[in-house]
Amino acid sequence: MEKKSQSVSERQFILLSGIPGSGKTRFGNYLSKEHGFYFFETDSNWDEFKRECNLGGVDNLVARWLNKHEHVCLEWGFEPCCLPYVLRFKNQGANMFWFTCDQHIALSNYLKTHPNDPKGVCWDIQFKKIEDAGLPTSDFVIIETYHNDDPIPLEELTQKILSKRGYVLPK
Repeated sequence: MEKKSQSVSERQFILLSGIPGSGKTRFGNYLSKEHGFYFFETDSNWDEFKRECNLGGVDNLVARWLNKHEHVCLEWGFEPCCLPYVLRFKNQGANMFWFTCDQHIALSNYLKTHPNDPKGVCWDIQFKKIEDAGLPTSDFVIIETYHNDDPIPLEELTQKILSKRGYVLPK
């Protein structure tokens, strides 16, 4: 049986960043399930991610992961102070996308998946850091993940993201 990842025209490394609750993990899981991407979520695997960076270095991480996996989606809701590391991924050929949506929608989504932060204190802190750092920078392609109060369908987001970089999935 042919793997779904073979439907994408070439190897690719996608880095998803953005405001907490904007749909990065939801989209990464979708790419993994429906299109065969290797999906790595840094929020729940931070120690493993740090170990990977320490073992082989940050400057060749994209190539190393693409040698193991044809298509990679790295979700990193990074602290703004880590931007220099993120830009090193871009210099290695990573395609960088910034997910955004209405603040109230993002906070509501965040609260549903972070029961240990019922008042959204951590969300508020991270959002303020993002604003203070002037993120997103022009290094990212900005992707709106909601239209009004409705999430943009995942396949539509996929087509939008992949077409921004010239990748095409068959219909």
